Amino acid sequence: MQTPSCLMVLSAADLYEITKTHGGVSTQSVMDCYKVLRKANYDIDIATPQGTAPEFQCTDTNFAWFRQNKHLLSTPYAIKEISVDEYCGLIIPHCIGATADLYKDNSLNILIEAFSQSNKPICAIGYGIAGLFRARKTNNNNDNNNNNDINNEEWLFNGYSITSISNFESSRFKYFSKLSVIVEDFIRDNGAYYSAGEVDKRHCVIDRKLVTGQNEESSLASAYIFVGLCNNEI
Repeated sequence: MQTPSCLMVLSAADLYEITKTHGGVSTQSVMDCYKVLRKANYDIDIATPQGTAPEFQCTDTNFAWFRQNKHLLSTPYAIKEISVDEYCGLIIPHCIGATADLYKDNSLNILIEAFSQSNKPICAIGYGIAGLFRARKTNNNNDNNNNNDINNEEWLFNGYSITSISNFESSRFKYFSKLSVIVEDFIRDNGAYYSAGEVDKRHCVIDRKLVTGQNEESSLASAYIFVGLCNNEI
């Protein structure tokens, strides 16, 4: 019997000029999601815009894991090469880089629409939720031009209950005003029902086949819920 596969989408952006910290992807969030998926016996493929290797934010608590698994994380597929038929679900861990590249990637837009139309689970965590923002309920565009106006059509997740990194959590950092998109504001402005828990505490929301986690601390719980949806247990 073939082992089921999940797709993990990561940012390839390094926002050092804005954040003064190298790396656009939370290693802790990726590690938490990766461990939950592997424990559930899922294979994991990594994809980024253009297949560029992601830049990770490591800490003393997760550097050893990152070093051990770097070969798996550093050779991603390009998002535009992915076929929805090969995966049971899509997960985007917490990655601030998503506000720079995933937010405006039209190939990811098309992919998310395909997962949604196939009724396959989607999970996004923290800043990773910016990767959902380009998806439209109707998409008459047949090219991969990343400069399309995302305001022309209704957001795919209009009417959903969603959480994300909160403005209060983000505004504690000096780079807040320099981000390309303010995640909480986008969710509220585009017709979804936003909620947040306590600062830096776990908070997850499930609505239909979409799981969202508020922040890095929500990664583990979000991944467990995502697996439950993939296994048709929720």
